[in-house]
Amino acid sequence: MEGTAARNEWARELMLKHLERHGAELTSAITTRETWQRLGHPDVLDYVVNADLTPPPGRLIAHRNRAFGRLFLVVSHFPTVKYRKIRKELLPSGYLALLDPILHSSGFSAGEVDLGHWMLLKDEQGNRAVTLTYLPANRETIPFLPWDLLSSEERRKVDQFIA
Repeated sequence: MEGTAARNEWARELMLKHLERHGAELTSAITTRETWQRLGHPDVLDYVVNADLTPPPGRLIAHRNRAFGRLFLVVSHFPTVKYRKIRKELLPSGYLALLDPILHSSGFSAGEVDLGHWMLLKDEQGNRAVTLTYLPANRETIPFLPWDLLSSEERRKVDQFIA
């Protein structure tokens, strides 16, 4: 966007740090995937920081999505950095209940491409954070989920799936 500051430029450095921190903790089954590495690529970062995440009338959460080759990317904005508040007030039915309709309405095809979901959290006081979901199309690879945003029921289901 020539001549215009990116809407969410503040998120770029946080996203790179998030990938670096979690990449060191994750297995190579995830971190060696081309789409995981693409999450920090300049074209993906540019898309995220330039995304218009103004919520539609009557909603508090905005989403945008775009395909980057084998990576289907969703970007969302939450008007708080408090995970508990997000779970209780913005995601009362759970994180996956939020993600599912977004994916269905966008034409996302599970099992064919990998999913990345960058969530930008920013409150009115200027506090900022980012978090990420990464769901490989390869179902043998354990997904990377935003544990702090999952409901208790979703956490139990994930634990049962992984065990």
